[in-house]
Amino acid sequence: MIRLLYYKVKNCFYEVRAYVWLYSLWNLTIHHDIPYISQFASPDLVESFFERENNSSTDPLRAETGAESREQYAHRSWSVCGMACLAMILALQWKYVWTIALAHEALKNWVYKEDETSLSWMIYTPFLTYIQQVYWMKWHIYQYSSIRLLAYLVAQWWRCMISVHPFIRYANEKWWEIPYEKTGHLVLVTGIQIDEWIIKTISIHNPSWFESNESQKYHTIPSDIFIHYRSKRIIHIM
Repeated sequence: MIRLLYYKVKNCFYEVRAYVWLYSLWNLTIHHDIPYISQFASPDLVESFFERENNSSTDPLRAETGAESREQYAHRSWSVCGMACLAMILALQWKYVWTIALAHEALKNWVYKEDETSLSWMIYTPFLTYIQQVYWMKWHIYQYSSIRLLAYLVAQWWRCMISVHPFIRYANEKWWEIPYEKTGHLVLVTGIQIDEWIIKTISIHNPSWFESNESQKYHTIPSDIFIHYRSKRIIHIM
């Protein structure tokens, strides 16, 4: 209860700052040039994996990721969207690491739980401890955030991972199919566009989107559609 109250008070403070910031603007476009890294070794094959045309264990680049076997790559690659986002942030510092290698390191820091056939979703608290201790990254987590606060953080510090529903890859095609759950996948925000005080679009890097609908790199989504796919959780990494 105390922790919940703390998050709400903290968020209120930043929401006020974001509100003042937004209405001090008229027009603004932010685009951050961030290297794209997929959670799969072969980004051009992601769609075929999701459509079950190919098995991810057949990825021709899997051996370069540090995976010890086909089976290990196959079950880890589906759950490392968070590691892909971290890899993109590390690439900004000229540190290039395969997502599977990061997952192996993260497992040692209790960021995931693994059995013989699957890797769990990323566990937030150990992840935040992991990036602070291993990569000296500072962070804030916002649990009840508005899209206005997201835009403010992107404009100020730009490294924001957000939790969304995986179907956001279809947002510009099937926007009417609004999911009930708003979590299950992590993406990295790369830009915003504001026009006459209104947040018009959000751009993101999605670790497992499709090349056919151009939803992998700098995927731009209208904000009124975007809000239906995102949870209110932001991981802001500095």
